[in-house]
Amino acid sequence: VQLSDRSVNAAFSLERHFGCTDDTVSFHNLSSGGDVYSWNFGDGAASSFTNPDHIYLNEGSYPVTLIGSNSWCADTATQTVALQHPLQAAFTPDKDLICEGTSISFANSSIYNAGMGVAKYRWLYGDGATDTAKQPAHTFGAPGDYNVFLIVTDFRNCSDTVNAAITVDPLPEVAVSLSDSIVCAGSSVRMDAHYTMKGNTGIAWQVGNENAQHQPEITRIFDTPGSFPVSFVASYRQCPDVRLERDLLVKPSPRISLGNDTTICYEEKTLWIGDSSTQQQGNVQWSWNTGATTAYINAAHKGTYLATAEIDGCSAKDTIEVTTHTCNCQMNLPSAFTPNNDGRNDVFRAIFAEDCTIKGFELSIFNRWGQNVFHSFDPSQGWDGAQAEPGSYKYKM
Repeated sequence: VQLSDRSVNAAFSLERHFGCTDDTVSFHNLSSGGDVYSWNFGDGAASSFTNPDHIYLNEGSYPVTLIGSNSWCADTATQTVALQHPLQAAFTPDKDLICEGTSISFANSSIYNAGMGVAKYRWLYGDGATDTAKQPAHTFGAPGDYNVFLIVTDFRNCSDTVNAAITVDPLPEVAVSLSDSIVCAGSSVRMDAHYTMKGNTGIAWQVGNENAQHQPEITRIFDTPGSFPVSFVASYRQCPDVRLERDLLVKPSPRISLGNDTTICYEEKTLWIGDSSTQQQGNVQWSWNTGATTAYINAAHKGTYLATAEIDGCSAKDTIEVTTHTCNCQMNLPSAFTPNNDGRNDVFRAIFAEDCTIKGFELSIFNRWGQNVFHSFDPSQGWDGAQAEPGSYKYKM
C-alpha cells in the first residue's frame, strides 16, 4: 500500500495600503496542499481568488479567514487586519472676541494615530500670516472679522480642515471738544464727542456734580461762576474704556442797572445816570453809546442811553429812556387884596401859568392869633375874606 500526504496547510500574509477615504489590503496566499481557497474579509465580503486585494471602506479591526482545501483535507488560517488611522482636525480659541493688538491662543485638539507617524499642522489666520506650531498663539494687527483655518496632514498625506471665526475690535479712538473752555456766567457751552462705534457699549458725559448724560452732544448753561470738571467716558466690550477730561472756567459776569425810565425838566438839562447795582466786583470798564467811558454820565438830552459794563472780558448791558418836559410853571400870589365886591382883586388865590401841571396843592391862611381862617386843596379856589377884619394875615402854600 502506498500512502500519500494529502494534508492542507493554510497560511497568508497581508500588506496594507492606507488611503484617505478607504484602505486597500493585499493578501498573499502562503498555503500548501490546497486546490481551492475561500476568503472571508470580516466586513461581509468574500473572495475565492488565490491572492486577492480587498478595499475596506471604513476604519476598524477586521478578522480575515482563509480556508484552503482539496478533495481530502482542509485547513483554516485567521488574522486580524487593523485599520485604525483616525484624522480629525479640531481646535478651540481661548476667546472668539478680542481687542486689536491682543494675543489669542489656540488649543489644538486634533485626533490622529500617533503610532503611525507625526502629523503636520498648518494654520491660516486670515490676515496673511501662517504657522506650523501645534499649539500656537497669534496677534492680529488690524481690526476685522477673521476665519482661522487649521489643516492637519497625517502620514498618508491625507488632511482634514476645520475653521473658527474670530472678531477683532479696533482700538478705540475718542475725541471731545467744547465750544469754549472759558465762558462768562449765563453762557451756554456745547460739548461734542466723537468715538469708535464698533464694540462700544455706552458713553457718558459728567459735568461737575450733575447726573451723567448719555448723548454724544450736549449743551449746558452755566449761571454760576467757578471751575467745572468735564469728563467723557466711552466703554467697550473688549478694548479698554477711554476717559477724557477737560476743565471749564466760568467767569463772573457784571450786573448793571440804570434804573427806571425817567423824565427831566427841559430847563434843567442836568440828569446824572449810571449803574445803581452794588454787586460789581473787580475792575469795571464802562462804555456808553454816547462815547463816554465813565461810570456816570450827564443825560442832557432826551433819548435812549445804553451802558455796557465789562469785567475780564465778560459784559452786561442796560438801557434807560430819558424824556424831557417843559417845567416853566410860574406862580403869582398877591401881597394884598380888597374884598369889596368891585370885581377887582376881590379874592386871594394863587395865579398859575397855563403850561403848569399841578399834581398837588394845599393853601392855609392864618390870622394874627394863629387861627386858621381858610384852608383849601383846590388851586382854583381862593379866600374871599368874608367876615374878616382888615389887617395882616399869614399864609402857607
